[in-house]
Amino acid sequence: MCAYGVPEDKIAAVIEIDPKTLRKHFRRELDLSTVEANSKVAQTLFKMATSGTTPAATFFWLKTRAKWKEVHNMELTGADGGPVQHSIKVKFD
Repeated sequence: MCAYGVPEDKIAAVIEIDPKTLRKHFRRELDLSTVEANSKVAQTLFKMATSGTTPAATFFWLKTRAKWKEVHNMELTGADGGPVQHSIKVKFD
């Protein structure tokens, strides 16, 4: 339950013990459960990313683990590739 994000007090309530007793007797499990769950999910993501059949997993992996990023550049030019011409019109009443 801890690996799924269930708080310790709720886990203790489900198995009908005090949260202090839960921590005393299951400290190792509470400490490692999230790491073990994340490892399993990461393993699945890695398999999906490297299979070539799930591009979204590949993109996600590269962006988060390899620090890749998408870059979009936009260049604006005026007529015939020259500079952009602009003018400010001020009107006084």
